[in-house]
Amino acid sequence: MSRLIRCLVLMGFVVFSRVSIGQHTNSDRPDTPQARMFFNRLQQMLRTDDRKGLATLVEYPMLTTLDGKKTRIQNRTAFINHFDEIFDKGIRCAILASTDKDVWGNSHGFTLEYGGTIGTIWFDGFRAVNDADYTYRLMTVITGL
Repeated sequence: MSRLIRCLVLMGFVVFSRVSIGQHTNSDRPDTPQARMFFNRLQQMLRTDDRKGLATLVEYPMLTTLDGKKTRIQNRTAFINHFDEIFDKGIRCAILASTDKDVWGNSHGFTLEYGGTIGTIWFDGFRAVNDADYTYRLMTVITGL
């Protein structure tokens, strides 16, 4: 099956899962607009295959799945080396097919509503000591749940 057809099938699954399980249209968190801006940035970097840029958006160690096992990526080098495993075709397609309206958050951080069988991502705002602003970082990319 061609790459385009696989992506279209996955996008169909994403749309179907949104309809069948319902979307989270609101978040209980006041920082949802900033999280959505982060998601748009993440999407753009993924769309252009900016691996080094994406590596700067990660909070290390990052939880992911490698060879079917949950593992922690410790640094940017490991992230770049395992990039194709972390962002496999299914999760990449699901992220790119999502919109910022699919972003919702709770006490664990922010995630997307796109169907849990493909995988999941979690990101959140982090603030350094004495820093007033949050910096959003990707914390988790789990594939093939």
